[in-house]
Amino acid sequence: MFALACYIVVTTTTTTTTASQSSSKQTQKLRYYSAAMLTTYGLSTLAGGIAHQTVRGVDNLNTLHFKLLWIVCVGNVSFASCWMGLIGREIVSVVTGSTDDYDSRRESSSSSSLPLGPWYIWPYYGCFMTAACALGYMSFKRPACDIFIAGITQVRL
Repeated sequence: MFALACYIVVTTTTTTTTASQSSSKQTQKLRYYSAAMLTTYGLSTLAGGIAHQTVRGVDNLNTLHFKLLWIVCVGNVSFASCWMGLIGREIVSVVTGSTDDYDSRRESSSSSSLPLGPWYIWPYYGCFMTAACALGYMSFKRPACDIFIAGITQVRL
């Protein structure tokens, strides 16, 4: 529901002044990324809820039905690291007033600015983590542990 609200704010925002138009345009990607991240968490929660309601007993943990729900649940949490990275990158861009052009940012970087890196690193990272999840590299045979492992991939030091 909140993801839909973020998306609606992005698509229906009308501004009257140049300053507010500039501010709205700067934060548009941030709102899209936030809506996308909330959607992935919503899908994960939905798949987890369906699994809890329909899968009974330890023997059913090896069924195709459970495996697909598990991949949707844990895979969406794994892919959320993509959205978190893009959100963080966009916050730095908005706060510092930098452009989205990686090459110009790299050439004019000062010692006080945070490096953004190219935006496409985050979708690659999200796809890599989701593929690792789907292939079973993040499975510890306990769904609660698996979702925790997927979640800690989003922690940045």
